[in-house]
Amino acid sequence: MTDWLPYVRQLADAMGLKDWSFKIDDEVSDDHCDAQIRCIYGQRRAVIRLGAQLDAYDPEKQRGIIAHELIHCHLALIDAAARYVEPALGSVAWPLFEGAMADANEQATDAIAVVLAPFLPLLPLLPVVEEEQEAA
Repeated sequence: MTDWLPYVRQLADAMGLKDWSFKIDDEVSDDHCDAQIRCIYGQRRAVIRLGAQLDAYDPEKQRGIIAHELIHCHLALIDAAARYVEPALGSVAWPLFEGAMADANEQATDAIAVVLAPFLPLLPLLPVVEEEQEAA
């Protein structure tokens, strides 16, 4: 698998996230996701989980996926702010509101990534790091 962290750092810097730190999770993302990010509230840190299929994609798609995940860092405070209304909404309305917020966040993130990604550098062709096989 490709060492994605240097490319994530390059795009993050270009996207105004120079003061953030990133870690690539050892576990792969869920089967239905190309990538997932978890932003750590108040710490300007994020953990990215990448899909096993990411290496197989063309460079434009890879760039778009990484850009999409990094945009979530800029929108993370909106998610955090929305959580303040959870007690007021209660157990019936909160799940509906939370789902609507998650959908709106994803659609906004996708739209921004489509516009922004073409202005970001592509991943240079790098050798794929072979995973070491464990001794039997």
